Amino acid sequence: PWDEKKVKRFRRSVAEKWGQWKDSIDLAPTEWERRLLEFLSARRPSKATFKKAFSFVPREEMLMLMMAYQAFIWNETVKELLQRLGVETFGVPYLLGEHHFWRTIPPEIRDLLEETEVPLPSPRLVPNAPWGEAMEAVLQREGIPGLPSFRTLIKGGVFKASRRRLLLRPEAFEVRISEDELHPGRRAAELSFFLPPGAYATLVIKRLFGTGRPAGDE
Repeated sequence: PWDEKKVKRFRRSVAEKWGQWKDSIDLAPTEWERRLLEFLSARRPSKATFKKAFSFVPREEMLMLMMAYQAFIWNETVKELLQRLGVETFGVPYLLGEHHFWRTIPPEIRDLLEETEVPLPSPRLVPNAPWGEAMEAVLQREGIPGLPSFRTLIKGGVFKASRRRLLLRPEAFEVRISEDELHPGRRAAELSFFLPPGAYATLVIKRLFGTGRPAGDE
């Protein structure tokens, strides 16, 4: 069973004692993570060692991690692009940094952004305007020279380049206010809306209830 506290304790230990794999073995929440650390602790650090270590990670989990990293690069690309275009945004924290949501869009670029689709990063992509330079800048910050080098060491792993709209508005958006049955004396808001495939309702909620803190402020 999933034990969030145990998982966090393990990940924190690995991060704080990176390279000292033996110190975290007993905290491993799963058998494959234990075997992976045992493997690393018995070998000298090298590219070949770390490449072999990937074989201990279950394929389903590895594919999820690959998709998560693609999504991270996509989010950072959108942030970079909006900043370059002078779009006013505000940041909402999440696990890997901040999601940026537009507050106002200059009228002269609204049509451009409405029509823009930004692809998920893939080595097969050819960088195009307006997103190309922004994505290349993000990859370089990550230590990746460019899109041709955005590859994985995972056997059989492929980064697919599906596209996502840059600007998206929920359709058929409705809000219903009622008494909060769980918290007497308070009001509850029930939302209903439609999103296209690949969009996430959690981000709509973050957009609605974001702090409004200007993007980039500490």
